[in-house]
Amino acid sequence: MRVFRSGRRLIKHPLPRVTSDDELEMAPKISRIPRSPRIPAELFRPIMSNITDLHTLFNLSLTNKFLQYDADKQLYSSISSQHSEDVSLHISFLRTITMDNDRCRRLAGYIREYSIDSILHYHEEPLWCLLYAGLRKMVNLKTLNLRTFSGHPSGELLLGVPFKLTKLIWRNHSDEDSMRHILDEQSELKELGLYCREKEDGLFSEEACPKLEVLRGNRYTIEALLPGRSIRKLLWIPELEDLNFGPLTPERPVEDSLKKVKVFSLGGYFNRPSLELFLESLKEVEVLELLGLHPHVSFSFLVYDLCLFSNKL
Repeated sequence: MRVFRSGRRLIKHPLPRVTSDDELEMAPKISRIPRSPRIPAELFRPIMSNITDLHTLFNLSLTNKFLQYDADKQLYSSISSQHSEDVSLHISFLRTITMDNDRCRRLAGYIREYSIDSILHYHEEPLWCLLYAGLRKMVNLKTLNLRTFSGHPSGELLLGVPFKLTKLIWRNHSDEDSMRHILDEQSELKELGLYCREKEDGLFSEEACPKLEVLRGNRYTIEALLPGRSIRKLLWIPELEDLNFGPLTPERPVEDSLKKVKVFSLGGYFNRPSLELFLESLKEVEVLELLGLHPHVSFSFLVYDLCLFSNKL
């Protein structure tokens, strides 16, 4: 008999009886089972940091409380471009981080990168409202890559958000009005992808994006944001009207800023302007990338451009 004392009362409880030889054999073994050893964090964290499969990370987070913290942190740190079109994943992810409890607020704080191509139309339910609310929970977000269907203007999603991005790839058009305010707010941006539809002097303030180092976009974007900034990598992705872009002249402010560019990429979905237009300005280029819509057609022009460029060096 075992005797337990609870307050002033004595409670008697019979010991369990072992009635078979098999059970007698097992009894001492059960009592000697050791605790599961805890792997030092220095060993398992580097391993976990290399796990990219979301299902594996989710299963690890359910294994035990010891692994849950690091598995959650890795699981919620990034929704990369690999999963940008997975609608059900985005809905589930955003519903989780917008729930009003301490754990979900903690999970939202882990997010550093978010990519989404899943919104099919403006104000689509439930994804649009979830995304609007979810972005306001991602207080530590650093990289955002977003495109709505057909690139519909969606700047309102970023107005007044709590995070400071270092990289923004905004693949929606006609968002100039919202972007004026957004770029003023995002003072930590180092990389920006943007497509402007307006040619307007003073489209963005001179104080916008003071730390910008990488810029990608069309002609209007380049003309609006290249001058006055220390851009080291420039990805010029021409649109149809860019083909009418004439030679750079000393009066155009783009020329001086092009002289600081170290990496220059020209080309994309449409035919590109000739590199000859920029030869006098690309003084410091170390890496040159020329892209064409039809490689078999543009190869001769590429050779011609490269010969011109090499003669200038």
